[in-house]
Amino acid sequence: MDYQNIRYEVSRGVARLTLSRPDKLNSFTVAMHAEIRDALDSLEADNRVRVLVIGGAGRAFCAGQDLADREMVVGATAPDIGNVVERYYKPLILRLQNLRVPTVAMVHGVAAGAGVSLALACDLVIAGESASFLQAFNSATAKFARTHGGDGARGGGWCRRQLGPCLRPCHRRRVCIFFTSL
Repeated sequence: MDYQNIRYEVSRGVARLTLSRPDKLNSFTVAMHAEIRDALDSLEADNRVRVLVIGGAGRAFCAGQDLADREMVVGATAPDIGNVVERYYKPLILRLQNLRVPTVAMVHGVAAGAGVSLALACDLVIAGESASFLQAFNSATAKFARTHGGDGARGGGWCRRQLGPCLRPCHRRRVCIFFTSL
């Protein structure tokens, strides 16, 4: 697959997956999800890979979902954010948490919404001095999701629910490290 939204390379046992839409702060699109799935398939097939490092190109790690993406465009009805989470983000997060190799998120600049969830799905989060974490979902957006066909729990609750495994023993230790510089 020819990647337009990510860069994926393997060198000396280290797989590097870089979100590469710097003009859009590396925000997710349907195409980016497909490319990440393909890269993770390649990683799983390559027994030389011992670790996956995820980063972002440009000045941000990941600004979350690109609201201009076709899945999010408001037409006659509001987009079903819950469906987007279930269809794209839940499989991605679960797959990262269950990879055969440890995962490292190298966070610089903003990590917002799904970008926070992506970072927290990794076994190790290394955040530079410029890193900031923003979870945009709150009670107002949950209410919006409930009144527009969603259940509200699949929005901002996703990240909070995913913190649970980080706080109790699991098959791999999850660690967050915050540095003053990278």
